Amino acid sequence: MQSYAQDTIYTYSDSEWNECAKEDYFYYGKTFKTDNNLWGQLDYFKNGQLQMIGAHETAEQKVKQGLFIYFDENGDTTGIYNYVDNVKEGKYVTFFDNGNRDIETTLADGLQEGLTNYYHENGKLSSTGDFSKGSRIGEWKYYDKSGEYISNEHFIQEYTAPCGYQLKLPARWIHSSKDEYGKTVQGISIDRIFRKGVRDNDSNEQFYALDAICFDERNLTPESVCKNMAKMEGAKMKKVKSYKKLKFQVDEFYAYTKKGDNGETLQVLLFAEAKGKDIAQLKFTFDRAVDPEALSEMVEIVNSLSMDY
Repeated sequence: MQSYAQDTIYTYSDSEWNECAKEDYFYYGKTFKTDNNLWGQLDYFKNGQLQMIGAHETAEQKVKQGLFIYFDENGDTTGIYNYVDNVKEGKYVTFFDNGNRDIETTLADGLQEGLTNYYHENGKLSSTGDFSKGSRIGEWKYYDKSGEYISNEHFIQEYTAPCGYQLKLPARWIHSSKDEYGKTVQGISIDRIFRKGVRDNDSNEQFYALDAICFDERNLTPESVCKNMAKMEGAKMKKVKSYKKLKFQVDEFYAYTKKGDNGETLQVLLFAEAKGKDIAQLKFTFDRAVDPEALSEMVEIVNSLSMDY
């Protein structure tokens, strides 16, 4: 239900924000003309506590402009957002029910950008790092509920092996330890890279790992390094041209399955390419319940392989 005064509109809504009769309201709103030709908006809970303050371009409240602050029924802040033409832009802060900060970040074109902090409910820092266009980049640090440092991860967009070959990695692929990056032993380097945040229908995180392996021995071939890898894992590999109709642009491509640490069946895809005495091998190991997006990213990684050095 709406009622009007000069340049002011009063609204009454139920708990689902549907308009209702004044006597049945849960939220009460006041929309009014401001000095800068916007329409300010104040929403209240039935107990009189302010629920939201902000402004729209018109009285119809279609396009948000500027700072919006949200509160719970106790008066604690639950969110601080800035809008430009209805898109979240600039400062973005959310809060737990106890009033402590939950997320503190900046948005650009509606996507997270720059330094971002996540907090535990007790107010201690949970994780911190940078975003670029909505994807994590660089080093991220993680802390427990007491504020003690736990670990770090490195979100990398480009990988260069010790022998020189390069890969481009989509967002969410991380290097587990910067300290181990590019280690070479007896002419062989192995770097393990993981994909974050893929979950199955039961909300279990799925396993996707990439071993980027570099050989610089003249007596090896792309086929022989793949056969040796399968032999070490006690598997019988098969040379293939594609996997689930996906096309990979590489010299040698093999597939096999193996048992994981918990007895689960894992799929392995092996790719290898040579330049001079150097051989690049990419080994993907992942759950057989394949996420289509992750598969597409594997193709993207393999086809980005460059040995132009």
